[in-house]
Amino acid sequence: TKQLSLFLLQVLLSSGNFAKKDVMFGLNKDEGTYFAVYAVPGFNNTGQSLITRKEFLAGVTLAMDTASDVMRDAAIFHYTDWTDVDNRVKNRDSVCSLVGDQMFICPVLDFAHRLSQHGGKPFVYLFDHHSSVNPWPEWMGAMHGYEIEFVFGMPLNASLGYTKEEVNMTKKFMKHWANFARTGNPGLEGAKWPVFTVQEQKYVTLNYKHPEEKTMMKAKECQLWSKFIPKVQSVSDKLVSCHNASGIILHCNYLFLLMLLAITLTY
Repeated sequence: TKQLSLFLLQVLLSSGNFAKKDVMFGLNKDEGTYFAVYAVPGFNNTGQSLITRKEFLAGVTLAMDTASDVMRDAAIFHYTDWTDVDNRVKNRDSVCSLVGDQMFICPVLDFAHRLSQHGGKPFVYLFDHHSSVNPWPEWMGAMHGYEIEFVFGMPLNASLGYTKEEVNMTKKFMKHWANFARTGNPGLEGAKWPVFTVQEQKYVTLNYKHPEEKTMMKAKECQLWSKFIPKVQSVSDKLVSCHNASGIILHCNYLFLLMLLAITLTY
C-alpha cells in the first residue's frame, strides 16, 4: 500500500541504507504555481489569479486533502500574513508557496539532508528565471519543470526567440550538467558550487547571472513541514484517542499530553 511504501522509504532514509552517491538536487523558485492554476478556486492561466481569503482557505484544503484539521490550521497560521489577510496578491502567492513547499521543496531538501548525514555529496540549486518565451503569466515565475528547456539547450534554436542572455544561460547550464557527469562536481571555473551540508545548507541560484551562493533555503518552512506539523498531529491523535465513539472522555494521562504539546510548541 501507499502508507507501507512511505513507511519503508522513511526507514531507508533514516537508516542511511542507500547508495552514497554525488547527487544534484534541483528546485525551481515557484514550484507550486503550475499546480495551483489547475486546482485552486479563483486561479486561471491567463489573468492575475487574485484570490479571496475564502479561496485561499479552499486552496489549502485541496492541497492538504488527507490532512487533519489541526494540520491544516498549522499551515494556514504560517502562510497567512495576519496584518493583511484580505490582500489578494498575498493570498495567491501564499497558497502557491504552500503547495510548492509541501510537495517539492521541503521533501527534496529533506532528502539532501539525509544524503549528507550518511556520507553522500548533495549539490543543490534553485532556478529562479522566468523564460522570455514562456506563455504563462509572469506572476507564475520559475515554474515546476521549466528549467529543462535550458538544461537541454532549447535557446540555441534561434527560431524560438529566446534572448541573448538566455542563449548564454543555456550554454552555462549545459556546462554545469556536463561537469557534474564528468567530475562529480557541477562547478565551473570562476563559479564554485559548494556541497550541501546539514550544518550550512549551501546552494546556488541559477539564472542568466553569475551563480550566487546562498544558505538555508526555506529553513523555517521546512521545519514546519518536517517537524512541527507531524508533532502537532501526533498530539492531536493522542487527544482523539482519549474519547470513545460516544464522545465520552476515557482515562487519559493529561499531564503526559500537556508535556507532549509543550515539546511540540518549542519547535
